[in-house]
Amino acid sequence: MTEVARADARVGTLVAVSVAILLRGFLGGDVPVRVEAYDGSVLGPVGARTVLRVRSADAIRRVLLSPGELGIARAYVAGDLDIDRGTIFDVLELRHARPDLRLRPADLLAAARLLDLHRPAGWRRLRVPAPPEEARPRGRRHSKRRDAAAVTHHYDVSNAFYDIVLGLSMTYSCALWERPGLTLDRAQTAKYSRTLATGSATQDTDEARYLRRLARYVTALVGVGLEAVRPWTFHDYATLTSSAATFDQHVNPMLGKARAVLRHEFTTRTIGPPGSQPEYRLARDEPTWTRLRDTLRQQVLTDSAAPSR
Repeated sequence: MTEVARADARVGTLVAVSVAILLRGFLGGDVPVRVEAYDGSVLGPVGARTVLRVRSADAIRRVLLSPGELGIARAYVAGDLDIDRGTIFDVLELRHARPDLRLRPADLLAAARLLDLHRPAGWRRLRVPAPPEEARPRGRRHSKRRDAAAVTHHYDVSNAFYDIVLGLSMTYSCALWERPGLTLDRAQTAKYSRTLATGSATQDTDEARYLRRLARYVTALVGVGLEAVRPWTFHDYATLTSSAATFDQHVNPMLGKARAVLRHEFTTRTIGPPGSQPEYRLARDEPTWTRLRDTLRQQVLTDSAAPSR
């Protein structure tokens, strides 16, 4: 009898249960992705463009302990559940099979047999700690201290993380994928072009004004840095733009430094009334601009091991 045929039997009467049989009972047989589990069992079409891999029994334990989105998210973050091939969007299609993600008695019984929870002391193996990335704030809910700890845990991560999810521009909000295969950075650039387009209905929005100001700050700081190193690097701006490699060699590092200087300024200065944006005031703050300009120039000269002039 094939595994699929066995899955059609009453789960509670099976001597052994595989991950594929458990998922077949939970999701049904017609799934849009292929599932490959740690126990060697599989579910779904061979030629599926997306492969979901169940790497550990801890994935099942997490879903049992926290049924629904929380358990699945914990399993994914911990690496017990992963996407080997394809996209997350195909996996999300599975929610149409069980929109509520609730475990039925037959599902619970099958999971218990899969994890040997029916054996003596078997339930002790059910507990698994939450992944270390998960915040566990203490104190009264929505107190200032607890909320501040949650915000810090969520946002105070390395710039390498934000480079992945926001692109090199470090810009929040959405991006614009005008065609398939567009990279995140190009999609961000497309969004800027659409937002700042002359005659566009969006040209007077808050985001458009913010982007115009931010573009001016970054451009000005990049110019400061390039002028500081020009005498002993590319010498003249015609050389700078003569090839993409030369341009990238000198401009990209300056963009990174300009972003870092602006980010430090905007995260350490007093913002003012709720909803105000310090970027708007910076254009009228000559002392701050002078300090940022001098800071960037000194950083560039130091990193280039060149004497200050």
